[in-house]
Amino acid sequence: DPTMRLPGAAAALDGLDARVVIDNVAHETAKRATAVLAEGRAYASRGTYTQGDFRVQRLEPAIAPEGDAVTCFAALTALAGALGVDVPADEGAALAAIANETPEYQPAADLIIGEGVRLEVAASGQGSTAPVADAVASGEGLRIITGRDQYTATDAAALRHPEAERLHRYDRIQVSEEDAERLGISDDDEVELTDGEVTLRAPATVTDRVPEGAVYVSSLLQGGAVVGFFRGATVPAVRVGVPVPA
Repeated sequence: DPTMRLPGAAAALDGLDARVVIDNVAHETAKRATAVLAEGRAYASRGTYTQGDFRVQRLEPAIAPEGDAVTCFAALTALAGALGVDVPADEGAALAAIANETPEYQPAADLIIGEGVRLEVAASGQGSTAPVADAVASGEGLRIITGRDQYTATDAAALRHPEAERLHRYDRIQVSEEDAERLGISDDDEVELTDGEVTLRAPATVTDRVPEGAVYVSSLLQGGAVVGFFRGATVPAVRVGVPVPA
């Protein structure tokens, strides 16, 4: 669901005349789509995937797509046919075409099922530093730090499932020890972040991993709720408090 990651995505999508979604999760964007193409789960796909360090794994389907679902390749092939665009006949032919255009992928095209290979992608081997200006905060308060955590399941987060992070480490607002002491916040307290327009509530975790003057919120918490604070070019600043029951 792009609205979990991109500020302004929800408003931009609502302004479209038609919206077509292909996914295997019935998230909020899919529910508001003009048409939805049900994609089978990843385990139903054939082909290769490339990781961030250029390691390539070749896979065969372990299950069949359920119900009316199809593989992503099948859906895109049907779309190409409707648009009169020529595409490779199957996943193997697609990989062969990629390898023909990009020789680094030839070892991947030669893999057998279950094998992997690391592509030899040229790199300079040298790094350089560049000055970065201090980020400007949008107002008074604590700055928000956010990013994708390693443990929350993206599909479950898109469904707003309460067990998207089963060990409940990142479905919390992380507060520095210094700010927690100043504000009277303890572990498991429900805290509220607000900038006057957007409000987010979740249990708190007091940690030394967050710098004083900031709070960390996973970008997947509550279906990407934190993205609502990022409405401009500045770093959002929020007020933090413990709500008082009525």
